[in-house]
Amino acid sequence: DCTVRYSDNRVHITAELIDSTGLQTLWQADYEPSVADIKDVFAVQADIAMNIANALSVVFTPGEQSLLEKPPTVSTEAYVLFHKAYEEPDYARTIDLFEQAVGADGEFAAPKAALAFLWASELINTNYAAAVAPEERDEHVAKIRAYAERALELDPTIPFARSALTMTEMLSWHWIEAYERIARARELTPNDVTQYDVYLLSYL
Repeated sequence: DCTVRYSDNRVHITAELIDSTGLQTLWQADYEPSVADIKDVFAVQADIAMNIANALSVVFTPGEQSLLEKPPTVSTEAYVLFHKAYEEPDYARTIDLFEQAVGADGEFAAPKAALAFLWASELINTNYAAAVAPEERDEHVAKIRAYAERALELDPTIPFARSALTMTEMLSWHWIEAYERIARARELTPNDVTQYDVYLLSYL
């Protein structure tokens, strides 16, 4: 359970881990990071993750520990734009905000992965965008792959990126490559739920 309250330029966060019965608190802590200092925000996130892992007796691999200690972005602007994009109901505006986040920090993996996944969805008719025109398809697919692959270089555990690549292979009729990507994604990022959505898409 987590509560967040904003005041001036600071955030008050109360994080609590409760057992499955809802009767016992396994861990609880309060934090007040400065929104103006992005390193402060990520330090709190890392500390919360470590405390939850310790409470559950989870041991991180060296790779996981390294990713946890590395801030996903050094840009407060990019971080704020990324979260605004997630809250934006308008599709075109969402794309624009993610692109702005990439512009603010080209080494921020999350908006690159999100853009790749959304652009991959444009390869078919969706509620958000018309299908990509045939004459634009090759360029569109190249853009998806470039963003997704770069996102994975920056953070191999990032959600959406592998799913974007898998979807692209499926919608390009490369079924063997698509299923190989699904198998690899399940091995490397088992907690990325988007890959299971893509797997179900193959049966539609």
